[in-house]
Amino acid sequence: FMSRGYDPEGFIGKEATQDYRKLFKIEHEHADAFASSDVEPLVPTLLPGTFVNRFGTDEKVIWTVFNANYRTARGKLLEIPASGGGQYVDLWNGAPITASTTGDTTWLVVEIGPRDVACISQAVP
Repeated sequence: FMSRGYDPEGFIGKEATQDYRKLFKIEHEHADAFASSDVEPLVPTLLPGTFVNRFGTDEKVIWTVFNANYRTARGKLLEIPASGGGQYVDLWNGAPITASTTGDTTWLVVEIGPRDVACISQAVP
């Protein structure tokens, strides 16, 4: 309904435009995971007030995270099976995610601001 010549920053604001561009870039680059049938909504988390959805393919797993708290969520977010050297990255913030592994279990350790989001990617080895 909008022409290609419209000014998105005048329509929804500069910050929102930047967030939408980041969102669309992540969705486009990982469309195979987001369109996959291997989806688990509301994965159990270790931090109260955080909500996680998992999207997977044979090559990668993506977790979308929302911190519904009015304080920063810090600590172990997810407990997942150890994958043998997988690397974890927060695609939304462009930062590595700390993974702590003991035996057959890996914990993803995060710091997510109040009412903020993260999008964690794991390349499956």
